[in-house]
Amino acid sequence: MPKAMDRFTLGAPIPGLNASAAVSFVNIERAGQARSHLLGLTYSQTIAKKYNVFINGYGDLNAKREAGVTAGLSFVFDNGILASSSASGTRDTRSIGADIARPMGQDPFDYTWRAYSSEGASPQRGVAAGYQTPWIRSEAGIAQEGTTIGGHASLEGAVVVTPSAVLASRRINDAFAIVDVGVPGVEVLHENRPVGRTGWLGKVIVPDLRSFERSKISISPETVPGMAVASVTETDVMPGFRGSTTVLAKAVEAKDTALIEIKDAMGEHFPAGTRVKHVETGHFLTIGYGGVTFMQSLSEETTLQVMLGTSNCIVRFDRSARSGNQGHVGTLTCKVE
Repeated sequence: MPKAMDRFTLGAPIPGLNASAAVSFVNIERAGQARSHLLGLTYSQTIAKKYNVFINGYGDLNAKREAGVTAGLSFVFDNGILASSSASGTRDTRSIGADIARPMGQDPFDYTWRAYSSEGASPQRGVAAGYQTPWIRSEAGIAQEGTTIGGHASLEGAVVVTPSAVLASRRINDAFAIVDVGVPGVEVLHENRPVGRTGWLGKVIVPDLRSFERSKISISPETVPGMAVASVTETDVMPGFRGSTTVLAKAVEAKDTALIEIKDAMGEHFPAGTRVKHVETGHFLTIGYGGVTFMQSLSEETTLQVMLGTSNCIVRFDRSARSGNQGHVGTLTCKVE
């Protein structure tokens, strides 16, 4: 290990060429060895927005034979596949290589693969592939280095045990969330990226949260079964150190919900944001646009109090007033009592 390492780098973009250049100087001191003073030059340029040409050169100012250069081309295909080729040489060795790969994406069911070859004094070749699901990630590959051939294979996953269920997940490195919708097949998203669908228990694990960082968890309302309504479609969570959190987005049957349209005594809709108290339970609702408020749990008889400060008004109705698939009620007139 070096006793000391000092690095100085100066770089700048070249907007007219869509390029950048940099020069670096590194001082390395090792016990019992001469110092190394490495000078490096780097140039990189993007062509047609997806082709990148680069060249790197280095040399040790204290050892003239320690010098080399690497040049290459990399580009991205329209389907996300990355390809690159390069050639490098020093005073004593030469090599040329190529690499093509499909990176793993964020989709719950996705795959990756890679093939590479480097020819020269010490040839290296290999292929690898991987596949992920919401519950496990697998990978396997085979490689040759010189005259040695080897391979690898791996499976990664996790099991979360809770009082209500035992759930499988991809590997959990830090914090996680359990999303409980109560019905199967509902798509769950983390920061607007799909992470999976609820299983037969109506739950799914979001494994990639970070401790003490706020994350947005949401569900796709269109994947909720037609005769159910989700109580929560989006929320923020912030788990503790390597902790967990539970998001209750319970779906309730649509027969127990109602869209209630309320007007004042003058026949006008109340402003959006007006608060409404459900007298029987003490819970508060909010009037939205068009004078409509939404109830998730409808009782046989319902009394609502529109909160207007000193002059609150009341509406009353029973379950028989509900009509249509969405349970529309009204228009109701709010009266001061």
